[in-house]
Amino acid sequence: MDRPAGLNQAGIVVTVVTTPTDLHPDGVTRVVLSGDPTKALGAVAEAECTRIIAALDLAAQLAVPRVVRPVGRCAHRDELGTENMDWVARALKRIVEFTQADGEINVVVAGINVGAQPYWNAEATMLMHTKGFSS
Repeated sequence: MDRPAGLNQAGIVVTVVTTPTDLHPDGVTRVVLSGDPTKALGAVAEAECTRIIAALDLAAQLAVPRVVRPVGRCAHRDELGTENMDWVARALKRIVEFTQADGEINVVVAGINVGAQPYWNAEATMLMHTKGFSS
């Protein structure tokens, strides 16, 4: 990115990462979404949800086998009211479409999470095409 550090417009940072392994010396590529704790503790609203949707679109376009999505642990509460939940629902719809098309999402959660994240986690437990593990 060609901009000064700290000028993120949203509480989510998206990047493409390739990590070489013994099994895959050329690397395993993933689209990574990380919550930016300096922006409302990584809360999600329109700006974040549009980036989540775009990241899933990019992962599908690149045929990336995994999307790692460690995001924030905070609900976004402000004067927008239910409009934020509309964006959360749009992102959830894209998540469902992505996983139904055999896309894989690995959710990394450190501790308790609130807001959109548990909403998406709960939805994943109700879908018959998803799986996961807990440590």
